[in-house]
Amino acid sequence: MCRRRGKSDPIDAYEAARAVLSERAAAAVKDESIEALRALNNARRSAVKARTAAVNQIQHMLITAPVPVREKYRPMNDTRLVTALAACRPSTQESTARVVLTALKALAQRHQYLTSQAVALQEQIRDLARAANRALHTIALVRMSCDARTRDYVRAQRAKGRTQPEILRLLKSAIAREVFMTLTRGLVARELADLRPARQAKNITLRAAAIAMNTHPNKVLRTERGTFPDYDLAQRYRAWLNAA
Repeated sequence: MCRRRGKSDPIDAYEAARAVLSERAAAAVKDESIEALRALNNARRSAVKARTAAVNQIQHMLITAPVPVREKYRPMNDTRLVTALAACRPSTQESTARVVLTALKALAQRHQYLTSQAVALQEQIRDLARAANRALHTIALVRMSCDARTRDYVRAQRAKGRTQPEILRLLKSAIAREVFMTLTRGLVARELADLRPARQAKNITLRAAAIAMNTHPNKVLRTERGTFPDYDLAQRYRAWLNAA
């Protein structure tokens, strides 16, 4: 017989999360670790996005840079380019090249700072993910003990000669996929839930909305659905829909 699960059991949190995500729960699950992970992930994503913008600015600026600067730096790949520009000495150049190199150096140093910030945030995300792995391990053990389908699966895997650690690894992967699909399939954050109905109410096609936003239809769709949202796009999109 299965043991009675306590309030702190990861299974309870898992089932409650599924209930909320499937809109069967009356209140949202309050889990500080989830909010912490979301905050870290948003901060890292912002840093990576800004880092990409910085290197794009560098590349565009080099197109119109003075010939000596352009010929020296444009053949480099992004990694070498950022390193070289961050260490360059603009004061040794003539006036126009000095000004351009000063701007390029600032962008390169910004890129380096954002890279170190993204790495530091990723390390913190990894720490929280190790905690999530412990929860997956507990869920797998409980399902092996209490769930008939899981027990049948375990027996089948043992018949194939798989060891207990191998079976646990397979179960944790399956549970992680299940949770991921639950989190991403047809779920919309509250602050995005109005976008799709607003577009449809005005008979605006997804393609027309994408053209107005100067982006790809899939990006608009992902933002509407909340799967991989762009919150900057969502803000502009909502303002455009309200005015349309």
